[in-house]
Amino acid sequence: MKKLINVVAENLGTTVNELALFLNVSETTVGKWATNGTSVPQRHMKRLLELHEKVYRTTDDSFRQDIENLQNKLGLPEKNIAELLGIKTETFRKWKSGKPASAHTKNLTKVNMLLLSEAATPRMMRTKTLKELSMLRRALGIPRSKVSGLLGICPQTLLCWEEGRNYPRSTTVYNQVKLLTKEFQNLNKVFRSIEATSVAVRVVIKNKDTDFNLN
Repeated sequence: MKKLINVVAENLGTTVNELALFLNVSETTVGKWATNGTSVPQRHMKRLLELHEKVYRTTDDSFRQDIENLQNKLGLPEKNIAELLGIKTETFRKWKSGKPASAHTKNLTKVNMLLLSEAATPRMMRTKTLKELSMLRRALGIPRSKVSGLLGICPQTLLCWEEGRNYPRSTTVYNQVKLLTKEFQNLNKVFRSIEATSVAVRVVIKNKDTDFNLN
């Protein structure tokens, strides 16, 4: 039998981990609700029911208003909000212009999560950045201990962040995370460019060798 938190997540087209962001609790906590049958506290259940009701009462007109309210609340460019919602900028613009047909339940849920929770917005943004940092760190082969040293934290703390069990609450530390992520992005682009050039050179050499052998 499915646990209540799993049923709620399924009905909302989301995951229990995203519900953790909305409720501002750790993924470990919702993991216990989802697997161990631990009861969801009443205050959190009330918020989940509020979210569920808001999503399923959404109309085209109310959704357009929600999109406008969300942009006013976040004060971010369309591109950044679209990234936060996991959609294309063009899709976000369609929603704003009154064409919400492409919005599925999961989209409605994410929009309302950001509208109803003050904690969800910064946490979702910070968690997204940390996942990107983790991906780039692995791609570049940089040890976790090295990255944690650059951020002035212990490796175990970075591991918790990468696994979504926690996130940097300090704005100063988060700004360092963003800066390091940007540097890793640039470094990754350089490595990919070098790799592409190397492949192209090998192809040219191979073709020249083939031409030479044919003559």
